[in-house]
This record gives sequence, C-alpha cells and structure tokens, in this order.
Amino acid sequence: MTGGIFCSVSGCGGLISFGVLTTTNGGASWKKRSLPKNLGDIGPISCGSTTFCAAPVIKGPLGPNVKESLLVTRNGGSSWTVVTAPNDDQVQDVSCPAAATCFGTSYLGSNGVIDKTTDGGRKWKTTKAPAAGLTKISCSSATHCIALAEDGSAFIYTTNGSSWHLVTAPGSPELGTISCSSQSACDAAGSNSSDTAHVVLATANGGKSWTTKSLPAALDEVTGIACGSAKRCIVVGEVEVTSTSSNKAIFATTNGGSSWTKQSLPSGTDSISGAWCSAKAYCLASGAYLTSSKGTITGVGPYMLAS
Repeated sequence: MTGGIFCSVSGCGGLISFGVLTTTNGGASWKKRSLPKNLGDIGPISCGSTTFCAAPVIKGPLGPNVKESLLVTRNGGSSWTVVTAPNDDQVQDVSCPAAATCFGTSYLGSNGVIDKTTDGGRKWKTTKAPAAGLTKISCSSATHCIALAEDGSAFIYTTNGSSWHLVTAPGSPELGTISCSSQSACDAAGSNSSDTAHVVLATANGGKSWTTKSLPAALDEVTGIACGSAKRCIVVGEVEVTSTSSNKAIFATTNGGSSWTKQSLPSGTDSISGAWCSAKAYCLASGAYLTSSKGTITGVGPYMLAS
C-alpha cells in the first residue's frame, strides 16, 4: 500500500488530489482507493496486517480549522476513517507493528510525544517523550520501538511499549531515517556531525547502544533505509553527477554494513520516496519515473521498484 499525489496528464497545477494505491499480488497490479474529502498530504503508510493500516494526514478544508489527523483503514484500504490526532498533535510518522497497534511520533508545543493505539486507531494515548521533538519511528513489535529525536542526534526506545528511554547517538550525527528488523536490531542513516559524509548507526540490543558504520562516499544524500535483517539493508539516496545534478541511487549490504553495492535502477527513475524489505531478502521501493526524448517528456508517473 502506498499513498501520494495524483496529477492529470497536463501536470499538477491547481488543486492537488491525494490518493492511495493497494496491491494484493506483490505489485503486479494496483487499485486506486477512494479517500474522504478535504485531505491534505498523506504521510508514510504503515500496515500492521493485510487489513489494518494507518498514516499521518492533514484534514481540511484549509484555514483555521485544519486538523492534524490520522488516516486509518481496517479493511485493506476499501474504506478509510479520519481520526483527529490526540491533542491535535503534529503527527510526523507512524509505525504499526501489529493488527490493531500503532505508535506515532508527534509534537505537542515544544515537547516530543508518542501517540499509541491498541484498538485499531479508535482511541489514542499520548505519552510525553524524553526528547524535545521526534521525527521517524520504527517498531518491530508491540513492545519494541525506536524513534529519532528532532535533530537526528539521539534516539528514544522502549522495550515494553509504554516507558521510553533517551540515548545520545555516538558522534553527534544528523540522522533522518530508521528501520528495525527485529526487537534487537535497528539501523539509522544520515550524515555525520560535519555533514561531510553519510553514516549508518546500528544497534544489536534494542537501542541501548549503537555503533557507527560508513556509507559509500558517492552518496550525496540519504533519504531512506530499509532492513530485512541485521545483515541485509538497502539505503536510498542520491549520487552527485555534476555540481548541479544528481541521480537517484540504492545501495545494498548483505554483511551488516561492512560493504555496500550500488544497485542497477531502471532508466528514467526520477524519485524514490520510500523503501521496505522483508526478512526473505525481498525489497520494494516506491518512486516516480520520468522519460523524455529530444527534450520532450514522453512519460511520467508513479512506480514500484522490486528486488
């Protein structure tokens, strides 16, 4: 399941339409799903089962009454419900590790908070986090989650689903993405403290301690990481071609980050917005393609990359 912007063939001018696509055959075919009216941008979708998924969303219409909300389906995307976020929190990310359980990272004033539901999104409980702000979160189970602090230099983690602990990341990096493949193994990616190189930080004990690993020097930007196990991960980003242009890139490791291999991507790959990997070494990445001939655009649209 993936969500995003839907444009006409003439482009994305005027009012933008947001939508969700679902597949039940591994991506061979996709179905566009109808959504409630007056929705803004849809954040990353997380699914705890084949029927239950949730995502951050803005509920309009635009103006003083706009609501920070969560978009929830309990029937595999056939229908959707908009739930106002607790305390009208600014929901940044959602991770759903089980059929009725989700954790969301939010802002409440100057505080970072964790929103949690255990009944499929009907009711949410808010817990103040030991960090000023939170961005990405990844949960491997209903009891084990790790979230990134706002500036990317620290983590908060839980091993019981309710109490949270703060850990400073070694080297003061600026991390922007995280993926947990088990209750003990998680990987986070971003730039080092001087913004001169990109790094992956890995934990093997559920977030209590972290080690730093290097990424290929060719990477000019890191936008995502997805891990199927402690050994197998992909990193999504960009490789600089000239001082004014870059190409989208995916690098993969099968040895826990000791070495990385650049993957071959289809011609015309224009953007990669997210990635996911299973424990069986199968990965998907969502993005968009753009093809042209002699300076004229011949094709544009969303697609999925599969390993």
